[in-house]
Amino acid sequence: MRALIYGWMYGMDGGMQMIKMKLKSVNISGFGGSYEEGCQQILWLGLEWIKDKPLEIWKGTYSLENVTGLLVSGDGLKEFDKILYADPFLKAGGITGAMHQCSLSFVHYIHLNGYEAFVKKVEETSRLIEVDREITPELAKWLGLEKEE
Repeated sequence: MRALIYGWMYGMDGGMQMIKMKLKSVNISGFGGSYEEGCQQILWLGLEWIKDKPLEIWKGTYSLENVTGLLVSGDGLKEFDKILYADPFLKAGGITGAMHQCSLSFVHYIHLNGYEAFVKKVEETSRLIEVDREITPELAKWLGLEKEE
């Protein structure tokens, strides 16, 4: 299904080449189940989308201090927000403000610092998890990962 989601997202046919990988991630919500899967979906769709985008896409995006669940997307993220809200998995389960804000904060961190720095930071906490995902070869290269054989 995810291959079709990515294929649909980028206007490609369902035959798009995907790499199945076990990836290090962060337990975003702490809730588990479909809620956490939704957070992971936002994270990995976000990484797929930003891999070839300049850092300027974050301009005008902000959240309020001490307020969880409210992230105001600047103009650079409007296209991505449309993709999120059209994603079949997220559409079926719904997206909360907290899912959006917390997941995109990790996307932003990875965009600024790289995936290796993200993994290192998460390894210092008790929130490191491994997820099975299908990602494009371009994302694997951007993250600095080798294809599993």
